[in-house]
Amino acid sequence: MSEKASNKLPRLSEMPDILRNEIKRLSLANFSLLPLGGGTDGKTPLARSWTGPAISLGRVLAPMHRIGSNVYGIRLDGLMVIDCDISSDDLVCELERRFGPAAVHVKTPRGFHMYYLAGDFAPNLRREGLPVDVKTGGRCYVVGPQSERKDGSKYIPTKGILGQSALTSFDCAQVQKSSSKKIQNSPVNSP
Repeated sequence: MSEKASNKLPRLSEMPDILRNEIKRLSLANFSLLPLGGGTDGKTPLARSWTGPAISLGRVLAPMHRIGSNVYGIRLDGLMVIDCDISSDDLVCELERRFGPAAVHVKTPRGFHMYYLAGDFAPNLRREGLPVDVKTGGRCYVVGPQSERKDGSKYIPTKGILGQSALTSFDCAQVQKSSSKKIQNSPVNSP
């Protein structure tokens, strides 16, 4: 055996088929994906310039294989995701009442992701005291379905299939109605 061959690193990743197939399927459906696995929570991109053009499937999988990561991200070009930090059926119902039904839900370690086509703007629901972030645009991403972090935390689809289920548009009219009522009733605007 040559010295070069004996210094070859072993393959660290044994990526589950369900994850590999999901990444490949979403890539073929033209979703912009990122290799994740950095940071203490495993959600940091492994690619340096991930905000540029879409990353090829090989450039998504290779760094994941190198470090044994089973976590990838979905860039939110043309998408909007409601990222809830708690798991609550009542909260899901309230959000869908306000912004329209989400065709795709993914259970996250702390709550859930609800996927929409991007609206005109992303409301700040934290200002209303809700444990919710609204993420959108090419400089934002969420952890993708079927990912599993090193601590065993999983991202499991619970409603619809991303890339197959028709996403609805985020209904910004509901946000504007809620915001205008708050502004009209605020003490600053009182006579």
